[in-house]
Amino acid sequence: MKKIILIIFLMPFIAFAQKSSTQKAKLPLIESVCSDTINGKYQETVFAYDGFNRLIQIVNRIGSLQKSNNASEHWVLDTTAIQRFGYVSNQRTPIFKKNTSYGSNKESKWITGIETCYYKYEHGIRIMDSVFSEQTRDGKNYKNFYKTTYQLTDSTLERVTDRSTRNYPSEYENSYEFHKNIIAEKNAYNQGNPGAWSYYYTFTNFDKNINPFAQLNIAPILLDERIQFSFKKSELVNLNTDFDKEGTTVNWHLMNQNNLLRSTIKRPDTSSDATDILSFRYTYNQHKLPVYCSIYIKKVSTGSGITSFRSGFLKHFSFRYKK
Repeated sequence: MKKIILIIFLMPFIAFAQKSSTQKAKLPLIESVCSDTINGKYQETVFAYDGFNRLIQIVNRIGSLQKSNNASEHWVLDTTAIQRFGYVSNQRTPIFKKNTSYGSNKESKWITGIETCYYKYEHGIRIMDSVFSEQTRDGKNYKNFYKTTYQLTDSTLERVTDRSTRNYPSEYENSYEFHKNIIAEKNAYNQGNPGAWSYYYTFTNFDKNINPFAQLNIAPILLDERIQFSFKKSELVNLNTDFDKEGTTVNWHLMNQNNLLRSTIKRPDTSSDATDILSFRYTYNQHKLPVYCSIYIKKVSTGSGITSFRSGFLKHFSFRYKK
């Protein structure tokens, strides 16, 4: 009975992603999301598709302005991570994802880690990932295998990743609450002390236009996927004198059917007593898809039940679409 309810619940998401080719032609697929340039540096996420308009690659890269030997300036693109998705025949549901992360300096570039996730589905619902991981630290290679399990209801998703060894407990828990869009998220890391490291996100307002990431074929299947940007404080436009050390994180979830307008980030108590409140403002194209976004980041203190202003920042993004 539960499986039938889940399939009925997922039908709107699947229908949203599998509209007729005529309807899809009216809405171009997202090609890239790019941040503004601060101190000669920007971040960009680029999307690639195959002939069936299936997502096959997501590339994260950093653009930086550098000087050459003759003192002239030029832009250098540095890829930091690549996600590749694999399919069987012309099916639109991916069977695996390979994540490759990179490190670099001015002289060289190297692979810091590779994770290959094989997806397991039951009645069209993702229930488990089998993950093969290879990491490079201090010149040594470390291989590992672990599993991530999923439990889905009509309004919640629970994800548990257990990387524990015989002498080292290590478990990641992620929970999501959603209706038409995700409204709450908790990311927790338990290392023998449950709840010691937890991030809390709330998403309270959305516009009425289409989220461009919801058009991706993976959106109704991989419900926990997101497009994420993390920035240091030096990569934000500072609006006032402050003493905060942290930057912020911007998340766009794929499963959301509309565009986020307001979110909050509460960090672990051991990390910071600052809570981030992010307000999003979009400019749209003729398809009602966002082409530009300004984000006002307000940091507040919430100790003793009293909210007080700490600092304010700005960040801007541009969206490009396939022609």
